[in-house]
Amino acid sequence: MAKAKYPPLIESVSEYLRENKFRQRALGFNRKTNDPEVTEVITIQRGRSWLEGKFTIELGVYVPKIQALAYPESEVPVFPQACDCCFRGRLPILAGWKDHWWESNREQDLLEIEMLLDRFGWPFLEDRNSLERIFAREVRAFEIGKSKDHSFDKVVILFLAGRSDYAQVTLRDLFCAIKSRGYSTGAVEALAHRLGIKLEPQ
Repeated sequence: MAKAKYPPLIESVSEYLRENKFRQRALGFNRKTNDPEVTEVITIQRGRSWLEGKFTIELGVYVPKIQALAYPESEVPVFPQACDCCFRGRLPILAGWKDHWWESNREQDLLEIEMLLDRFGWPFLEDRNSLERIFAREVRAFEIGKSKDHSFDKVVILFLAGRSDYAQVTLRDLFCAIKSRGYSTGAVEALAHRLGIKLEPQ
């Protein structure tokens, strides 16, 4: 009998994700959605140092169109990981827990992980499984004042959603915040140029 490549719980989680139509490469998992622009991503992150023998699970949504505008210098990954995604979150945090790392050999914890994915992980991905849903969520978040993450990704999403006015406000806020801290604003100015947005410090 061939020796398992990973510890028991990681092997079990991997099998569960494959059963849910994720393709696997090492400890990364991708699943296509009905929108060809959107890929659902899960990464099993193994701990190091004092977290040796433990792991956590990170979910993400990857959209190459957003990356191409937000970070054109970045190479488009063939098989994206959670760190490549415009939306990402660790499963325990999505569930409202403090950061949690599972013991790799505690196979009995599989049921807990399946429950968390069912209650929090799958809804997180489903809410962002198309450009239409992503655009609607971010426009709505801006309008009700809950879009506090002024990132390049959010600027691009608002722009692609047809709300260049919202994108301009968000990018100007980001420009002013960076400038006030004494950091270089070159990357922000480059993004403004790509999107045709005027930056006028307030």
